[in-house]
Amino acid sequence: MGKLNVNKTAFWVTIVFIMVSPVENILRTEQIFYLIGILSLGFCVINRHQLYIDDSKYIPLLMVYMFLTCYWSADENAFGSLVVIYAELLFLFLQLQFQYSKDEYKKIKIAFLIQNWILLFLCFTNGSYMDNRFWLKSATSGADPNYLSGWFVIPLCFAIEYLFSENVKKVWKMAIVAQVVLSFYFIMQTASKSGLITNACVVTIATIYTLRSIIKDHPVRAILIIVIAVTAFVFAVNHMPAYLIQRLTNGDTSGTGRFPMWLTLAKEMINNPVKMIIGFGTGSVKYYTGKGLVSHNTFLDVLFNEGFLGFSILWCYIVKSIRKKREKFPFTVIAFAGMSVLLLTLSAFNTRFFMLILFLIGVDITEQEPVAE
Repeated sequence: MGKLNVNKTAFWVTIVFIMVSPVENILRTEQIFYLIGILSLGFCVINRHQLYIDDSKYIPLLMVYMFLTCYWSADENAFGSLVVIYAELLFLFLQLQFQYSKDEYKKIKIAFLIQNWILLFLCFTNGSYMDNRFWLKSATSGADPNYLSGWFVIPLCFAIEYLFSENVKKVWKMAIVAQVVLSFYFIMQTASKSGLITNACVVTIATIYTLRSIIKDHPVRAILIIVIAVTAFVFAVNHMPAYLIQRLTNGDTSGTGRFPMWLTLAKEMINNPVKMIIGFGTGSVKYYTGKGLVSHNTFLDVLFNEGFLGFSILWCYIVKSIRKKREKFPFTVIAFAGMSVLLLTLSAFNTRFFMLILFLIGVDITEQEPVAE
């Protein structure tokens, strides 16, 4: 019997998890999937007899610090709330233990496109409308339409990358065009301002980045793409749902109530310089917003709960990971930038799509096929 190739095994575990993420949301089986994933990847790491302690070291460091802040947290259930967060972070850490080739990384991107088709299927079969907004109930990211829009950011970015790739057949490009159109249809149906703006910006930036090279070699094609894009934009604007138009033009300057909460949290941190450094404790933010709600800002949540110390750990991981990806994997960086903008309006630290983008920027990609073990 041949020896286990731990890299290949870990790779396919990751591929499956990416593709089925929307399904597990609907079936409410995320705990089972996490358990299977952690056991599978943990088994691979044990068989390899080695841990890679590179940028992935920031993940267990963050886990330890979050545990410590529970001791002074205002949330009585702080330790209990760590169970789900720890499962997600542990799975992320185990994912980062394996190197993948460029070819495998391409397959990971394709897995996101398949994930998007699965999500679109669920939107057609399990979606519903409430208060004139499209909802898709989810176990791991809630039922909020704003969170639903977050699932489209990564796939749309990679869809644009493959749409303009010369190595992709026309039949698949036609499928990608349909995918982009259907995605924006449901994004508009959510009536999420931040979701629509973020996804539109991601597609625009990814397209502009691609056009830089196309203009030099195929100027006529580039002009045709611009004309089609402008036409599609005008058509989309003229067919926006009435409720979305109302939300975009209602003149609300409070960020739908977000800005007052952010100001309240900022004042709390300024008045408590020690806690601003060490954090108010995991899960504390909802006790200080004045409304019993999270801040609707992922980075502010981390900064407030875990302080500058905890936030710095996460930030070090992000910055070092982005530096490694920015030259050879620009579309991954664009996807992360878009997701970061959306996260400024969502409390999504423990959502699957946030963990997936952390995996994409942090995973180690080698020039050659990793050695089988």
